[in-house]
Amino acid sequence: MEDYSKRFIFALTPTERAALVALAQQDGVSQSGTMRRLLRHEARRRGLLPAADVIQEEEVQYNEDRS
Repeated sequence: MEDYSKRFIFALTPTERAALVALAQQDGVSQSGTMRRLLRHEARRRGLLPAADVIQEEEVQYNEDRS
């Protein structure tokens, strides 16, 4: 399991924040989990992460976040 103890702070517009909240609620996961999933998805799409590793990691994290 990954160590998620490191903090990364960034700013969102109110519109971006509302979209993040809505996505997280629709998926039934935390906002942090949603951001990690979106980041992994885009990194995989651009070839920055290997597809097999990301898919497995997303499934594990998604299931953990939903618990």
